[in-house]
Amino acid sequence: MVAKAANDGTRLVGVKGCIINTTAISGIYSDETARADLKSGRLHDGTRVRMRFGRWTDEDRPDLILSTAHYPEIGRGEIMSDEEWEREIRELPTDEERKERYREIMARRKAETKRIADGS
Repeated sequence: MVAKAANDGTRLVGVKGCIINTTAISGIYSDETARADLKSGRLHDGTRVRMRFGRWTDEDRPDLILSTAHYPEIGRGEIMSDEEWEREIRELPTDEERKERYREIMARRKAETKRIADGS
């Protein structure tokens, strides 16, 4: 990857043979899952969720639409893929430890996205 400052102050980055204007980047994710395409996943407590008709529902009870009041991570778009949850959260013994690890992962993801977007 190569970064270059253009005369007008924009920063251009070369990625795999393409030139990208960094001001046009709305988000970059460090993991392999494209967040916008995520249609199912897990919440901090392991609840399996699926996007149905534009709303997050409980995978085991599809008629149950999940509320952002009970699961604020839904409103923030912080759904983990099943693979991430299994790898990072599943083995933790208590719900409090799961919540804390979930928060750490989301904070790290947000910081990484900001760092990449800022070009540092």
